[in-house]
Amino acid sequence: MNKKKGLRPNGAGIGYVSVIVIFAMVCLAVFAVMSIRAAQSGDAVNRRAGEYTAQYYEAERKADEVLARLDECALASLGSEFFGESFIGAASDIANTSLYDEGGNVRAVISAEINERQVLELTVVFFGSPAEHGGARFETTGRRTVTVAEESGGALNIWNGSEIPQ
Repeated sequence: MNKKKGLRPNGAGIGYVSVIVIFAMVCLAVFAVMSIRAAQSGDAVNRRAGEYTAQYYEAERKADEVLARLDECALASLGSEFFGESFIGAASDIANTSLYDEGGNVRAVISAEINERQVLELTVVFFGSPAEHGGARFETTGRRTVTVAEESGGALNIWNGSEIPQ
């Protein structure tokens, strides 16, 4: 019998198939881990967005409560000859408000804390003569979210370009 030495059998050997299958399994495992991580980070973002939305609506509810109290003060002050002074005097004890007399009308800025870093500011103009404004006693002119500046403990030590400190 004449055997040929050093020749390989026809077709791919079992070793090549094993390497390809192992490589495919590693790739699938890596993709699975990446998909799980992406889903977890998406859940975290959605949870934070939900918490912020709940905080925002709570701040909006508080601002609306203050607005209702201010509207009661404005209604009580409508008969007064000096609407601005009367209204500001009646509403001076309401917290988280800033009131400005604007010659017959009063602008109120209501602040409601959303979280430790943000505040909802609601700006409302109360009319001294609602008949001139279609019977409306007030108009909301602005609603915005303001980032609260953090208080620093002291002045920053910034080099002014003169001498190099030793």
